[in-house]
Amino acid sequence: MCLTGFRLFWTIITVVSSGVGALLAYLMLYRYSISPTVTTLETYSYPTWKIPFPAVTLCNVNKVRKSFVHSITEKLLTKQVNESDIEHFFKKITALITRDNIEFSNIDKVVQESVMKHINGSIDDIMRMVSQPCSELLIRCTWQGNYVDCNQIFRSSKTVEGYCCSFNYYPKNRKDGFNNEYIGGTGRKDGLTVIMNANPPDYYSTTDPYYGVKETPKSKNQTRELP
Repeated sequence: MCLTGFRLFWTIITVVSSGVGALLAYLMLYRYSISPTVTTLETYSYPTWKIPFPAVTLCNVNKVRKSFVHSITEKLLTKQVNESDIEHFFKKITALITRDNIEFSNIDKVVQESVMKHINGSIDDIMRMVSQPCSELLIRCTWQGNYVDCNQIFRSSKTVEGYCCSFNYYPKNRKDGFNNEYIGGTGRKDGLTVIMNANPPDYYSTTDPYYGVKETPKSKNQTRELP
């Protein structure tokens, strides 16, 4: 009887231990499935000045300036292009950025050809010309506590959001040298500060239902640029 009780005791211990082990294994597998990457800190004292400053891209949600549309309309009217057709074309051109399923009619194609012929450029040139220039979007810039010319540190870049203004960004097709920016510490005075003017009265065709600017911080070569 004593031997039978002893065997029963160890049987229970074995079953319970196996159950606990199976549960722990399940929890570990579940935790790995939702977070497969294990992150550990190599050091708590890595100097900030060795960390590259991220690339910053600023994109106005307005992709077509009203002033440009009015200007080009006046010039194309002399070439027997209908005003409403011109305005309709520029309203739909934002679909090239949003990837909306909008078909361009034959009239739209006629207007496009007229605009391209007038500016002596491509559809890419049209997208660049209708967007807000960086010189108008960026009013004042401060870098590491010092006022700098925004046009000297920002450049126009072609991204999935259209033409935007990028800082510390290295495009893949750039052939000249590139010096990544670093900062000496943390805080508002040690980073980048930009005052912008989205110019809401000049809004004509937007990708989002509000006035403003989208900002995307990434590494120096991660901005999603189009060819």
